[in-house]
Amino acid sequence: MYYREKVVHMPRRQLSFIAGPLLITAAYASCLVADDSTKPSDDLATLLARPILSEKQTLAEVRKFCDSRIAVMPEGLSWSGWQQEAERIERSVLDDVVFRGVPAAWRSASRRIEWLDTIPGGPGYKIRKL
Repeated sequence: MYYREKVVHMPRRQLSFIAGPLLITAAYASCLVADDSTKPSDDLATLLARPILSEKQTLAEVRKFCDSRIAVMPEGLSWSGWQQEAERIERSVLDDVVFRGVPAAWRSASRRIEWLDTIPGGPGYKIRKL
């Protein structure tokens, strides 16, 4: 007849309470045993002295970024040509920036003010509701 040993499983919560301090102790002990022949301040100074970016990299990136967003000026336009260009730019700004996402029916709707009640606003003042 074979006998089976009873296996006791430790809950994970208890295991973490045991394993955590053991890992911290092992890490601390390995730091004490490690070779301390190099000074950390020398290593840090060496790392900080090394340049990360080239000398003119940031200037080149800013120029590239700005140049891609500046519109090219049209050449050789007459006065009437400039007027048409100004109207085109104005239309573009209104449609693409100011009224972006607003339905055309709302933009072209008639505008009128509807005055509602008047309420007291303090000594000598009245407030008219819109």
